[in-house]
Amino acid sequence: MAGGHEVMLIEEDRSKVDTLSLEFHDAIMQGNGSTVEVLREAGANRADVVVATTGNDEDNLVICQVVKLMFLRPRTIARVTILGTKSFSLALEWMPLSAQRRSSMP
Repeated sequence: MAGGHEVMLIEEDRSKVDTLSLEFHDAIMQGNGSTVEVLREAGANRADVVVATTGNDEDNLVICQVVKLMFLRPRTIARVTILGTKSFSLALEWMPLSAQRRSSMP
């Protein structure tokens, strides 16, 4: 891709993959991004950053934690939409202390 960066999009819904592949070509694959096998096939083991943006906060947090623990990749981003929930508190526990301080600033 542009700028020398490789990007891989994982989508579970086959019809969405078929539609998006017209634009993303080989940069999209069908699978469940919360499984180790799919993450490995997508290249999470060599990624500089993994971003989880499913519609489910808990899935996003689990994906990021799996990437950190199984592939030893320190840079992950989880999309969390419901602030003030238990899920958001767990996300803060996984962030480096410096990020927690920034996120708690008004």
